[in-house]
Amino acid sequence: MQVQQMNSQVVAAVAVPANLAGQLPMVSAEATVPMDLEQEMKKRSRKSGSTVPRWSHEEEERLRALVTQLGEKNWSVVAEHLGSGRSSSGVEQHWQIMTGKRKRDGKSITAADAEEGEEIKAEDSTLSAEAKALRDAERALKAEQKAAERAEREAEREAKAEEKKREKEEKAEKRKEEAEKKAAEKEAKKEIPKKPRSSYLIYCKETRPAVVAEFADLDSVAIVKYQATEWNKLTAEQKQPYVDAAATDVERYKQECRDKGMPVDEPSEKKRKKRPSPSKVTTVVAQDDDGEEAEELGEATVVPKKKSRKKKPEPEPDPNLLAFGIPEGYVQAAAPPSESALAFGSAEGDDLVGKRIMFNWEGVGWCEGEITLQNKTKKDKIAGDPINFYVHYEFDDNESGHVLELEHYKGGADAPFDSWILLEASAAADPAA
Repeated sequence: MQVQQMNSQVVAAVAVPANLAGQLPMVSAEATVPMDLEQEMKKRSRKSGSTVPRWSHEEEERLRALVTQLGEKNWSVVAEHLGSGRSSSGVEQHWQIMTGKRKRDGKSITAADAEEGEEIKAEDSTLSAEAKALRDAERALKAEQKAAERAEREAEREAKAEEKKREKEEKAEKRKEEAEKKAAEKEAKKEIPKKPRSSYLIYCKETRPAVVAEFADLDSVAIVKYQATEWNKLTAEQKQPYVDAAATDVERYKQECRDKGMPVDEPSEKKRKKRPSPSKVTTVVAQDDDGEEAEELGEATVVPKKKSRKKKPEPEPDPNLLAFGIPEGYVQAAAPPSESALAFGSAEGDDLVGKRIMFNWEGVGWCEGEITLQNKTKKDKIAGDPINFYVHYEFDDNESGHVLELEHYKGGADAPFDSWILLEASAAADPAA
């Protein structure tokens, strides 16, 4: 009842022009402001805490009719006759939104927006109900298309993020597998019996502490040269203990291989070189005194004479360098490795790991070692070329990187520096053979 009394007082206080008093649609207090207006406003509120209900379609139609009758200046009268309890400023603002003069966020529209609003207003006044429905359907379709495009872009972003995540996981898994593989190879390598040492390596290892103690100022290269010189001075009888120790070490290696069921490196049979085919075959025919053919004697091979060349005097070997010599219990490999096995990071190169090698060091001479690792890091280089293998030399207990190439595969006293060969266990050193 209190709300009805307030509404009656407001109606009485509003001055209505006499010529419009009988034309305006008057609404009773009971119909205009219901008893449960507060609950209705809360029910229809736009957001929590707001008591202003949303504009319905019927309410906008009544507003349009009132503005047509009263004009766009008497907003207090229009709000009163609207009968929904709205303020005059709220009714005016909503009318501006309906006519395109104001945006819903409360900001004034630009000249372009106003022009567009006028066009829409003019269009609404001329379009029929069917045309308006068609226009609204087109607008709804465009809105749906935009929403679909946004959803598609969002799906693409999610797909790219998922792809990056998957690639990251694959890389992490690959790194983990490589680490596990290296660890397994390292553990498997520990089970491989240690290769036997030659008599010279046994001598170097035994005498090195005394040499280092006596010549503290010498570097590793000078120590190796000194040991090589002293080794060459030894007689056969003086070398015999080291030869016997090398034979014992070979026996140890063979026995460990048999105990673990592992194959022992056996030398392959060397292929005999074929004699070159004759360059020319002629038929020798005997002739009589008159020069006529009398008897065919047979075929003979005519070999062209080679031009004689003066041999250059060979340089005398440096006595301080380690001379070329196959270690006890080994022979030179029957065939060099393939070009693909020496290629950087190749799968065939793994088969060379564990092989014995002889390398001709500049300033040192021929040294025996074991290939311990195939390098797969391109950062490790020598003179711009990536290192393909690492070799451990027992005479100084150091590991060195090499660029082993097939063109440098050569043994012998006349082989240049950086030459190298592979070794195989000799059949004579194996008692089972």
